[in-house]
Amino acid sequence: MSENFKRHGVSQERGRGKKLIDAADWLIEYGPICGKCRKQYQRRNPPEDPPCKTCYIEPLPENEEAIRIFPIVKNQFIMGMNGPISFLQPAIHSAMDIYDIKNKQQCFEKLLALEPWWIKKVTEK
Repeated sequence: MSENFKRHGVSQERGRGKKLIDAADWLIEYGPICGKCRKQYQRRNPPEDPPCKTCYIEPLPENEEAIRIFPIVKNQFIMGMNGPISFLQPAIHSAMDIYDIKNKQQCFEKLLALEPWWIKKVTEK
């Protein structure tokens, strides 16, 4: 288990944290093409329903605010000599204020829980 998960009270044991990461991963990988996919299936002759049930990952209700803020702050980093080391936390707080997030502490902790996964994904490219 990563230090950030321990530090921020989020456990990856027994799947906790996994649903959050899965929803964020879908948003980054497939979110941008979701509308195009739906249109493509509608244009078929005869029109078909898109395979949303097999593709889309519904965020858990407790993760919705973090998933809403994640795309806004995902590239706001504190940079070290070898690349990103942490999210820029003032950017998280500003985004939460702008988007009127109700439970700021929970959202902040969930975003910090996404941090090690996202930094690893960004630095693998």
